[in-house]
Amino acid sequence: MRGEQLPGQKRTPEQRERDRDEIAALLAQSRSIREITELLNAARPYRLSRQQVAKDADAVRQGFRAAVSEEREDILAETWAKYACLQKEGWRAWNDSEKRGHPDPRFLRLTLDAVAMQTRLAGLGRSPQAYDPPYPQESRILATVCLPDDGSGVTS
Repeated sequence: MRGEQLPGQKRTPEQRERDRDEIAALLAQSRSIREITELLNAARPYRLSRQQVAKDADAVRQGFRAAVSEEREDILAETWAKYACLQKEGWRAWNDSEKRGHPDPRFLRLTLDAVAMQTRLAGLGRSPQAYDPPYPQESRILATVCLPDDGSGVTS
């Protein structure tokens, strides 16, 4: 009989997974638990209670939180590495400009900006916008390229 489930009868793991996939899509549409329950029950040969749908929705949300947390950590680590590379490149460029006899403060600024952003990523100190630049904004370096040091002594 459609829409009926015998007391104590459980969904198969495949049914549970399919239900949770659909619940995730319906949650993304801001549907209520009541609406989700009605939609699932209309499309299934078995019935789900609101309590079961609410439990499944909680499990789906927990999965969302875990995925976001993992993704956030990956993004944080990658961004940290990028700023570390910029900091290294800033010091290299500063030292090269000193050796040429024309120290360029833009390279120190690049280094300072990278350190400030790493500090901000770590949740420490003030944001980088909280300090005044020591020179006009027009003289800032807009981009730099970080290449791995292969030991050849040639960098760009």
